[in-house]
Amino acid sequence: VYNLALELWSRNGEGDRDAAADLIGHLLKINLNDNQGARMLAYAWYPALGRWDALTKLLRRYRKEVRTETLYTVALDAWRRRDPAAED
Repeated sequence: VYNLALELWSRNGEGDRDAAADLIGHLLKINLNDNQGARMLAYAWYPALGRWDALTKLLRRYRKEVRTETLYTVALDAWRRRDPAAED
């Protein structure tokens, strides 16, 4: 599923990127520990597709994570929502 999502995203065709993000969302549902790092793709793809609500929900799920990618995405989402904590 992960590799299929990557392939669909790289095609950049109409509907392919939405399908790729849907596959990553599905993978995150069936692999709760996300030992494949699919959330890293979601962190990049969801904003590109305007899926901000899905991104916010995903970030809440991994709120204790201190990876650079996660913290940057948290800051981006907070800034987008005009959260005063975004300045921190």
